[in-house]
Amino acid sequence: MEITEQMRHDLLERAGRRCECMSANCRHHRPGGRCPRTLRPGQWKVYYRTGSAGARLWNLEAWCLTCFKNNFG
Repeated sequence: MEITEQMRHDLLERAGRRCECMSANCRHHRPGGRCPRTLRPGQWKVYYRTGSAGARLWNLEAWCLTCFKNNFG
């Protein structure tokens, strides 16, 4: 299943247009706390909670580019 524009819109709305990263590995915010960065168009990526569940809204998180790079860069 592919991530559609509607899914991206719904993901941003669910996130309150704020990064959803809570990774303890991320150096961008406190461990265990949610990143405070506001997500702007074209300035965020989709993170899959699990690779096996695919593109379902419950399996996706909206992350700012800094958090994504800190975890996968």
